[in-house]
Amino acid sequence: MRKPTKKKRRKRRKKNQKKKKNQKNYANYQNTYSAPAFECWECLSANSFDDCRNRGRMVQCDGGSIGCDITVRSRRMNRYRDWYIEKVKSVFFGDGAARQGALWETFNLAMTWKLPVIYIIENNNYAMGTSVQRTSNVTDLKTLGASFEMPSFTVDGMNPEAVSEAIAEAAERGRKGEGPTLLDIKTYRYKGHSMSDPQKYRTKDEVKEYQEQDPIDFVLDKIKANKWLSAAKIKEVQEEVKTIVDEAVKFAEESPLPTADELYKDVYMQDDYPYIND
Repeated sequence: MRKPTKKKRRKRRKKNQKKKKNQKNYANYQNTYSAPAFECWECLSANSFDDCRNRGRMVQCDGGSIGCDITVRSRRMNRYRDWYIEKVKSVFFGDGAARQGALWETFNLAMTWKLPVIYIIENNNYAMGTSVQRTSNVTDLKTLGASFEMPSFTVDGMNPEAVSEAIAEAAERGRKGEGPTLLDIKTYRYKGHSMSDPQKYRTKDEVKEYQEQDPIDFVLDKIKANKWLSAAKIKEVQEEVKTIVDEAVKFAEESPLPTADELYKDVYMQDDYPYIND
C-alpha cells in the first residue's frame, strides 16, 4: 500500500485541526448557552451566577428574543451537525414570531440540508396581544411548512401525552436523517403578556375554559384514575416541588447583584478579540 503524499498528509492534518477546533467551539457553545432550569430564575433576576451566562437576559433560557432562535439555533445545528451524533435540536418560538421573513429562509435551508431540528410553535393564539386571525389569512400554522414539504403537525399543547408523542416522533425522524419537523403546539397563557397587558383581546370565560384544561390537572387526574400514586404520595411530591421552587427564589433574591464588568463578558467568544476599543 502506497504511503500518502506529503501534500495529502498536510491536507489531512489541516482537516483534523479544523475538526478539533470546531469540536472545541461546540463545547464552548454548550457551556455558554445552556443553564440548568434551577438557575433560570436567578438568570432572569439578573443576579450574578458563574454558570449562568444569561446576564439577566431571556434569550438563552427560553429563546425569548422575538424569534431570533429560528435562525440562530438552526445555523448552529448546521455548523456542528457532524458532532451531533443521533442528537436533535429543538427551536421554540411563538405564533407572533412565526410571521417573520427569516422563518422562510430558515425552513428552506433546514429542509435542503436535512437538519435534525424540531421547530416548535408555542401557539397561544394571541402572540403579545393580537390574535392569529388578525395578523394573517393563514390561521392553521402547521401549513407554514407545506411550501418546503416539511412534515408538519398540530398538537394539543394542553395534553402532555400528545406533546410527548409528537416530539418523540419528530426526534426519531431527525435521528434517521429525514430532516426537520414543524409542530404547531396549541397552548394558552392565563395571565397577560406583561404586567401592563389589560387583556381586552379575550374574555374571562375563555380564560376559564382553558384553565379547566390545565396540563398539570390533566396529569394529576391521570395519576389518580390509574392509582399510580396514593394521596399521601401526591401531597409529598407537591410539597417537594414547592420546596425546590422556594429555595430557587430565595437563592436568587439573596445572591449578589452583578458588577459593572459583567456587561463586557460573554459578548465575544474570542477572549483576545482584536477590534475592541476601550
